Amino acid sequence: MKKLFLPRTLFILLFFSAQTKTEVNDSLKAYTYLQLSEKFYASKSDSLKAIIYAKAYITKATLAQDTLKIKSGYFYLSDITKDPSYYIDYLNKIIYQHQNTKNRRYPALPYLNLGDYYYNRGKYDLALSYYIKAKNSSITNQNEEVKFVAIQRLALLKSINEDNKAALKLFKELYNNYKNKNTENDNNYHSLLINITISFIKLNEYDSASYYNKKTRELLLKSNDTSLISYTIYQKAKIEYLKKNYTEAIVNFKKSLPGLLNDQNYNLVSACYNFLQQSYKKTGNNQKAIVYTLKIDSLYEEHKFFYPSQRSAYKGLIAHYRAQKNDHKELEYINKYIRVDSALNSNALKISKNLTNNYDIPKLLEERKALVNRLENRLTTTKKWLMGIGVISLVFILYFAYQARRNKVYKKRFTSLINSQKTGESNAEEHPIE
Repeated sequence: MKKLFLPRTLFILLFFSAQTKTEVNDSLKAYTYLQLSEKFYASKSDSLKAIIYAKAYITKATLAQDTLKIKSGYFYLSDITKDPSYYIDYLNKIIYQHQNTKNRRYPALPYLNLGDYYYNRGKYDLALSYYIKAKNSSITNQNEEVKFVAIQRLALLKSINEDNKAALKLFKELYNNYKNKNTENDNNYHSLLINITISFIKLNEYDSASYYNKKTRELLLKSNDTSLISYTIYQKAKIEYLKKNYTEAIVNFKKSLPGLLNDQNYNLVSACYNFLQQSYKKTGNNQKAIVYTLKIDSLYEEHKFFYPSQRSAYKGLIAHYRAQKNDHKELEYINKYIRVDSALNSNALKISKNLTNNYDIPKLLEERKALVNRLENRLTTTKKWLMGIGVISLVFILYFAYQARRNKVYKKRFTSLINSQKTGESNAEEHPIE
């Protein structure tokens, strides 16, 4: 009899489905969310064990009816099973449930989460659509925090689309909103400073970039926030690289890597590997350069995400294997380069078109509407002034007309009186009193 074999992913799904409604054992119940999260990441090499911790996290959050924690649990589950549907379906469920509600947090926050999910996977066109939805929802339901983050993400997409001046303008507008606010423990503000640093780097304004990068690092150290320190180290390394201080750049890029990997920011990890391979090449260490170029390829093979840094890597590998006359490897990396380049070009076109159609034009229409309203208000005010002046003028005209008429009457009476007096005097002369 022919044996039936279940694919491992299907087995995982069945395993999870069968266990969802059962209670987690007492030892897992006692763990905090942080402990379950740490155990999940520590067990990622053993997917079945990691699934147990992800499931325990979801069960704990479900019992507590904590929507945000449930979301995190499904993210862990999607991460370990390589099946995004757990996380995406849960977020879409929350969006559907709150579609017609006036809730400050939902559906704006799930829209933002979905945008971040696709952004971190290099699917910028999908990310853009969700960021716009998050922004619109946050405006409708008056959630300033989500609105702030959504606009910052839109500025990031402008930066990716090489519209660096427009990106910096948006970042600066957000930065100005922070005046007279407590920013010491505000992660959104720290992220904003990092993005301002990136914009200045892209515009080759290294002094300004260094200023904001140093300011960010000092704030992070003061607030004891280590999660973003790696990003400031990475930006420092990038500035050193662009200033051709390659040895200093290598030291800092390597220092930033553990934090970037821990944060699972594979876009920046790939870029970091790329800068390392370029730096080693500049210093004449081609062997080390190839090591980091191959790391970019390994990252792509593991996650299948498309990042701009892959173009440079595959060009380097094509040249390397062509020099070695390894036709098989050269063809492999030519094919990969074509695949990556095609995906990135497609993404860039979609971002550019969607940013114009779905963000820039609606924003211009809003600005036009506001301008028209201001002009109409000015026109209304002018009309009111003119009407007021007209009424006052009419009052004065009527007053002067009244005065003129009254003076005329008085003059007529006065003339009549004078005439009557003259007549009396004349009569008196003709008939003297005896």
